[in-house]
Amino acid sequence: FLLALPCTVSLSTCGASSVICPAGYASKKPSSLCSSSCTQAECCYLQFTWERWTPSPSFTTRWAHCTVTLAHTSVMLVVGGFEISAWAYRNDVWKSTDALSWNSATSSAAFAARYGHGCAVFEDTAVLVGGYGTGFYKDVYTTVDTSGITWASLGNGNFTGRYRHAVAVFLNRLYVVTGSDSTGDVNDVWYLP
Repeated sequence: FLLALPCTVSLSTCGASSVICPAGYASKKPSSLCSSSCTQAECCYLQFTWERWTPSPSFTTRWAHCTVTLAHTSVMLVVGGFEISAWAYRNDVWKSTDALSWNSATSSAAFAARYGHGCAVFEDTAVLVGGYGTGFYKDVYTTVDTSGITWASLGNGNFTGRYRHAVAVFLNRLYVVTGSDSTGDVNDVWYLP
């Protein structure tokens, strides 16, 4: 995994374009990113390796779920998704305070079973948007409950029901970005002012 970071060019060895990188960073100069000219910024990269934290969490193997960390808490929630062993959509919620030990918050949250939904934390509230279950959903659910049990419906968004979309917070707005609906892939962006 590479993370780009600007770094300084050594003036004493400008002709050689040597790069002085911060501690923990290495000089890497792919031609597509960095110039060998001393007049342009060089690049440094932080290289690190992912480590397995929990080899077998308590929840079942799943995909197309979402995970959020509730603001100002040490609570992480794994929400819904497609359970592979049962070949079924889920509306369960799993909770952890250390990402090692996981406990079932609920096996049946207020929202319908689904996968491909999006989640984000907006104004200290976890938000779940859309997904696919018995159809394409465009509903919105929220929780501030650190137990992960209580979810409240905010009704439907005025975008088409969709899954495989992104949900993000940017400039104090909640965004729903692209995805797929009943007609195929969609290329639009919606926001909640």
